[in-house]
Amino acid sequence: MADEVLSVVIGVVFVFMLFSLFLSASLEAISATLKLRGRALRVALARLIDDPAVPVTHGGFGLMDKMVAAKPPAELVADAVDSRSPELHEVTFADGDPKPFEPLRFAAVFCHPLVAGASGKSTPSYVPLPHFTSALLQALLQERPEASVDAVAARVALLPPGQLRTALEGALLDARGDWDALRAGIDRWYGNAMDRLSGEYKRFSQFITFLLGFVLAASFNIDAIALARQLYADPVMREALAQQAAQYVAAHPPAAASAASAPASAPDAEARYRQAVDQWVAARDQLTRTVPGATTAADMPTPQRIREGWLGWVVTALAGMLGAPFWFDLLQKLTNLRGTGPKPAGADDKK
Repeated sequence: MADEVLSVVIGVVFVFMLFSLFLSASLEAISATLKLRGRALRVALARLIDDPAVPVTHGGFGLMDKMVAAKPPAELVADAVDSRSPELHEVTFADGDPKPFEPLRFAAVFCHPLVAGASGKSTPSYVPLPHFTSALLQALLQERPEASVDAVAARVALLPPGQLRTALEGALLDARGDWDALRAGIDRWYGNAMDRLSGEYKRFSQFITFLLGFVLAASFNIDAIALARQLYADPVMREALAQQAAQYVAAHPPAAASAASAPASAPDAEARYRQAVDQWVAARDQLTRTVPGATTAADMPTPQRIREGWLGWVVTALAGMLGAPFWFDLLQKLTNLRGTGPKPAGADDKK
């Protein structure tokens, strides 16, 4: 009895792991098609650079925020001086010389080869910390040949009030005149911003993951409850699926399972898209070949299937949200437990 239940659990967990791989590949294919990571990064950089010509409207999630070209640069220059309150649009230095604010343009940083790439034809989905810092400093010092902390401080003083100026002033204060310390401070500021973006992307993805998981489970008829009942009632199918699970664990080390569930890592957008589609096809074929009763192609569920299988689809979708590494680790433990038999009698036992 206990062995039967364990075999059923192994079979269901194996299916959950395969479905998680399929779900992850589906999300990556959609992300690569819509360029969600690149669009999210573009909006995040627009927030950081705080260019008045490219404001960001907030819609609840970082991915839903939009960049809006409010006014052309010529109008912005004309509006830079307000006869009623000119002090709000200029900065006065210690020598008493007032100068108008000089905003940092978003395009100067985002279109920099270190950020956009050498070709500049595709939207980057990730920018390393040193690359962003170098591009930002070069954009700040574009017309100033001296690359020094003092030159950066003089340019920052001309920035309009905002989070960019506040962040750079804090980095300058911590640097205490040290160039490397200034770069490290900008690296930390940018890194913290990317951590927040990753958190927003993860929260956004959790909701989308469940919806997509439910749709895929319904379309391919991956019903966890019906599968468990079928495995419990059919010893031949139960044993065959448990054997497949054991063979899969033996053939795939944990590192390979984690890599299989990771996002596509090809260098450019087109290659990432092709890689994501190939992973999706491979995960779909393996899942539909393994799961009893699964359809080989997505179809519209009938009303009867919906009444009978909606709860099982919900369970499958929730299981898919946990990710393939979680289910692979559990599957490895269960298969090891099933393969553990009674301890052989030793020499002492024979005495």
